[in-house]
Amino acid sequence: MRRLLLSLPLLLLPSIALAQPKAGTDAPKPGPVMDAGYGTAAANVAKPDPSAKPRLPEAQLADLVSRGVVGVYVQGKRVALGAVLHGDGRVLTALSALGGASDVELRRADGSRAPAKVLHRDANVDLALLVPQSGVRREGFLASEADPASVPLTIPRPAASGKPAQADAFALARQVFKKKGPGRNASGIPLTDLVQFSDAATATELPLPGAPLVDGGGSVIAIAIPACDSEKTASCTKIAAAAGIGAIRSFLRSAPASAVPPAGWLGIVGASSNDGRVYGVRVVAVAPQGPAERGGLLAGNDLVVAVEGHPVETPEGLGASIAGHAPGEVVKLLVFGQNTYREVAVTLRAAP
Repeated sequence: MRRLLLSLPLLLLPSIALAQPKAGTDAPKPGPVMDAGYGTAAANVAKPDPSAKPRLPEAQLADLVSRGVVGVYVQGKRVALGAVLHGDGRVLTALSALGGASDVELRRADGSRAPAKVLHRDANVDLALLVPQSGVRREGFLASEADPASVPLTIPRPAASGKPAQADAFALARQVFKKKGPGRNASGIPLTDLVQFSDAATATELPLPGAPLVDGGGSVIAIAIPACDSEKTASCTKIAAAAGIGAIRSFLRSAPASAVPPAGWLGIVGASSNDGRVYGVRVVAVAPQGPAERGGLLAGNDLVVAVEGHPVETPEGLGASIAGHAPGEVVKLLVFGQNTYREVAVTLRAAP
């Protein structure tokens, strides 16, 4: 009889990037990041006509922004905003705004918080990839294919209350992009694939670093970054600029395979079971005080039939399903025991 202790999430980390939005939501289902317009797969297909994509009503765009934008905090101080990659959970922000920090906190409009690590960075485009270590949310932004000079843009702004993103905390940007490059960061590093706003902006009008610039359909077209006018070498004359979608795609393609959220842990020993009536994974043993035990799963009695509505029949399949969720996520299991079905909600955590 095969048995599998579901405590080896590192073996299953690649499946994190393939996580999909939960069934039953109205959000689009883009597939993996490589198919969501950020990676190489998008370069091999015809680009959609931006004019064919209807502009979202403002209320719907506001809702998308409130779910996809996070505040980025270092030692309790907000230093930037960040854009969640849809179906993925990782967050894009401006690298230079982090001040060299490797550990940050993400705060969402609903008040929830999650620790995150900076696991990929590139000073040449001033982008950082933040990877939540718990409480991963996978609703966010897709990549835009629109011409930024031809569509109105939305720039999320913090609400007056100080929260990182509220339903009314965005404003329609009246600027359009005029050109690519030249520019530099405050340390003098030239920034590649830099795009600037056509209208001059004062320092108080500049977008908060890391803020996504969103087209009318709710897709990200650029990420705001701090930049200096390259012609002013003696000091930093701030300019309104952003890393364009080309820079974003290249940056994400170069991310290491390890730059993914940690896998969740259920804490059971399981074995395939087929009594001719019900197929699933028999709970052979549960880890003391683990998610399964806390959720009420009983060793020797219960059979895990499905995870979030998706059937599982082997320990490997159950392990892959669980690894697609991060520590802190609540996962619903369909369990068969004592000749009856019941739904069990378990809160995953990292493996001990």
